[in-house]
Amino acid sequence: MKKKFLLAGVAALAVVTLASCGGQSKRPDVKPPVGGSEIKLPDIEFDKTSRLSGKTMNMYLNYKAKSGVTYTGNESKLGATYQNPIDGQTYARGDLMPMWKEVESQLGVKIHDAVRDFTADAYTQDSEDKIYTAIGSDKNIENIDIMMTNSANAVKYATDNHLVNLADYFKYMPNLYTFFQEHPSVYSELVDANGNLYLAPYFDGLDSVEKMFIFNTELVEKLLDEENPTFDETAAADTVYQPFINTSKDYKILISDAGKSKDLVVKAATNPVEAQNKLATKNGKTYTEALREYIDKAYMGSGEYTKRSEVFNSEKACYSTDDMIALMRCAVNNSVYLYGEAGKVHGIVPRGQANNRVITILQLAQIWGVRGLTSEKDMLYYDNNGKLVDLRTTEKALDALDKLHQLKQEGLIIDGWDAEGAKNGTFYYQYLTGASGAALMIYDYNATQVVNNKLDATTGIGTSTSKYNGLMPVLPPVTEWEENYINSNDYLYTRYTEDSRAFKSAGSVVFKSADEEQVIAACQLIDYFYGAEGASLQDYGPAAYVDGKITLAGQQYAKIKTSVFTAINKSGLGWNDWMRDVVGTTQGMGHVRSDGLDYQVTHPVGQVGLNHLLSAVASGAVVCATTARPAGFGATVPAYYSQNATTTEITELVDFWKQGMGNTAWRAVINDGWTTTTKESLRATWAKADEVYLTFYNDYLKLKKGAAAN
Repeated sequence: MKKKFLLAGVAALAVVTLASCGGQSKRPDVKPPVGGSEIKLPDIEFDKTSRLSGKTMNMYLNYKAKSGVTYTGNESKLGATYQNPIDGQTYARGDLMPMWKEVESQLGVKIHDAVRDFTADAYTQDSEDKIYTAIGSDKNIENIDIMMTNSANAVKYATDNHLVNLADYFKYMPNLYTFFQEHPSVYSELVDANGNLYLAPYFDGLDSVEKMFIFNTELVEKLLDEENPTFDETAAADTVYQPFINTSKDYKILISDAGKSKDLVVKAATNPVEAQNKLATKNGKTYTEALREYIDKAYMGSGEYTKRSEVFNSEKACYSTDDMIALMRCAVNNSVYLYGEAGKVHGIVPRGQANNRVITILQLAQIWGVRGLTSEKDMLYYDNNGKLVDLRTTEKALDALDKLHQLKQEGLIIDGWDAEGAKNGTFYYQYLTGASGAALMIYDYNATQVVNNKLDATTGIGTSTSKYNGLMPVLPPVTEWEENYINSNDYLYTRYTEDSRAFKSAGSVVFKSADEEQVIAACQLIDYFYGAEGASLQDYGPAAYVDGKITLAGQQYAKIKTSVFTAINKSGLGWNDWMRDVVGTTQGMGHVRSDGLDYQVTHPVGQVGLNHLLSAVASGAVVCATTARPAGFGATVPAYYSQNATTTEITELVDFWKQGMGNTAWRAVINDGWTTTTKESLRATWAKADEVYLTFYNDYLKLKKGAAAN
């Protein structure tokens, strides 16, 4: 998914805890896998003698038909030639980009752009599939040594007997081998039942939170902290949503304080949703007064907070699902107070094109403990016995549609959220920047959305026209999870996210060759990018693009030069586009992308919220799914299956997913309730998930690694 990054200054970088998901929680052990045996790495004695010097590596990197290893000039803002202000060189189409020049220099290898060997307009093709079809199953394959591809194509190429089994070459790949030692579940995910490995994976970060709740924290502070406010008194829509969290008695939750967890007792008080529902007069003023009163009774006596907004916006955040809904009501019904015009403030806005808009609104249902919405694979999650479940076959998912419909009825979800054919900006940009309204929240990537804050006052870097400066990630809400294996059972309500960074269904493959030394050299080049030097080069570019180091949580990362941000701003491109199209970095070639990279290209306000979230993850107060767990609650599901199904199974699976994410049915229910679609018909539609889809994947896991229970 394309991301847009703020080109922010990094002079004031704070030291943060970039912790892996899982934190220090006290989850019980997952039941041992049954029905198979975990695939183990072979014992290896490494041969580190370089085979690269003097070799020519034929690289097929065609990222979105725009960029690879040579300058393409396909980006209209740059043109057929471009003078790179960092190295002072002018690049024309076909010239090797800086990152790949540095690879040549460091390793003594020659890099050749194999994409250009096939068709004159190779970089205008929609995807590598067209190239592969054009050349047939054999023609000219020998002209490719390394290809950047996706997992589906890796299976296809391997089935056609074109790919090298990388496991046979581990002796030449110490960095990749060590990575798999440290992440054995990833290795088991990528190899087939016979232990063959064809794809060197790409990770856009690993075991850290990916998408998150992003609040306009200035709106939160204005609603909850301002003295003598002039709240709106225009009548609100009828209340429909009912309380989810039981606040009639005290309950204990974990909060995070400077990266360490501690208990907080939420004091009994009338649930804020219930209090709002019972109001004789319902408007922005009475809604917000009711929420303020609840926060004072439930949280402010703990001594942890100096102002009410910290219950939502700080590292110590402890707000619940119902607190979030109550706050959405306050925001939507105080449009004049917050924005100056009626009807301009929205509770949640979705992102992107129509399908993205549907799924991001559906993902809100995680606040009611619905699992699988942010899964790494389709909508699957593990139950506590290590068996895959499709969320659409659960009653909890159907119930969540009722709740989303209730939010829509109350006007908390923006009208037209699911419109076909509308431009992206209609549905989030204008509300996050304040250009045509305001939004309390969006669920998305941090760096992508906090770019919509105002310019950084210190550096002046950026191009936003935002009215606000408060967009930043917040901790997810405290809620009830059906299989609460996050902490001990002392905690009825907890925080958990399955939206963790894992395998991105992309990476590098090596094509077979009669020249064994050529194959070894290709494997060594791939391995280079799993080492510290190669990974840093792939992320940040050559030395001219960095300036020393930054330290995050005891780990050092290359520090991006301010002149790089300036160059990107002048180009009119975003961070990723410029680095891919001009420098040759940050593509989906196999390696693990640095947490330090995303942090540095995030707006300073977003960095503050990210600090809070990562510290809470480190403490165990927030837990996210991780590749470190083999199965069960808290484990990421496999994003990739290395073994083909039969032709019949493939056809049925494709047909199943052609029914899509259920966009049409889900839209109808969220907008209109169970009128055009019934629960019974939706159950029948998704029954196929149990009959074919889940049967195949659970049987496959049982065969390969014993991750599925009998």
